[in-house]
Amino acid sequence: MVIKMRDDVQDCDSQKGIESQDYFNVAMSCVLAEDFEEAKSAFTIAIQMQPHNPAAYLARGNVHRSLDEYQQAMDDYAISIKQQPHNPAAYLELGVTHYINSNFDQAIDYFTTSIIQQLHNPEAYCLRGKAHLTKGRVFEALDDLKVAKNQGMIGLEKSISTTAFFVTAAMRTNSNARVTESKSSGLTASSLSTLPAQAAPSPQVSGASQSFDSGFAKSGSPLRNVCAER
Repeated sequence: MVIKMRDDVQDCDSQKGIESQDYFNVAMSCVLAEDFEEAKSAFTIAIQMQPHNPAAYLARGNVHRSLDEYQQAMDDYAISIKQQPHNPAAYLELGVTHYINSNFDQAIDYFTTSIIQQLHNPEAYCLRGKAHLTKGRVFEALDDLKVAKNQGMIGLEKSISTTAFFVTAAMRTNSNARVTESKSSGLTASSLSTLPAQAAPSPQVSGASQSFDSGFAKSGSPLRNVCAER
């Protein structure tokens, strides 16, 4: 499939939104078919036709990441955030991109920002917990993994058990060791114990991000695999 912009609608302001959405829908179909180059082309046309398009920038960023084009992905996420500053999904995806590239401190910062924007955020808690664990911050890691599980993330039993073992070992090694709040966020399992375990996601999460769950789960996105235990 070759995607081209229709000449007859480029200058027709009344049709820009409709036509842009059409290309966006085509791009999402390409994502589901794992045809990422065509998806990237369709998202680009959607953006050209409707420049203020945070969902398309976010979605194209995910496509760039699937093609290992990490800088382009981060650039698109940054524009999406500029256009829609309070969307937790864009911060989450930025964190994922840094996580993939082993920039764990930066990833933690973005996961934390995503959590601040939306407290019911099991993927961000799970990934932040695993990033903390990679950095050797076992107490913070355990806190985050427990919150992710309480918010509905499945398959974390092994990770929680392993992290709890490391916490116990650390406490035995240092009698003064104790679970403390994460310095990066101030949000821990204990401080969030009053939140509903299955609270509804914020409406600020874009439809593009929700739609991408199915497409990128199929294509093996690191976001979906890092926290899922098979």
